[in-house]
Amino acid sequence: MGGYVVECLLKAAVLARRGLKRLPEEFRHHDLRALASRAGLWSDPGAADARGAREDLNLIVRIWDVTMRYEGRKGDPEEARALMESVEEFRRWLLSRI
Repeated sequence: MGGYVVECLLKAAVLARRGLKRLPEEFRHHDLRALASRAGLWSDPGAADARGAREDLNLIVRIWDVTMRYEGRKGDPEEARALMESVEEFRRWLLSRI
């Protein structure tokens, strides 16, 4: 569910940064990198906190996939822990920018 948390927050960032009340059709997907880019989150890529957020997002994208909930496989506990730590760090960072 961590990936969905990030997806929903990214979509909230798109709405807030564009002054919208309804999410346009072009943002109704699960591509976290594209949502982050379209939300304008990387406008200052040299900032240390943006680099950390990018690293967190890259880890999330590497591990999480929208189809995971249908697979029924047991995940790796260390990978899950790393994913949730990155989700929490990214969530905190993103909430400070919405």
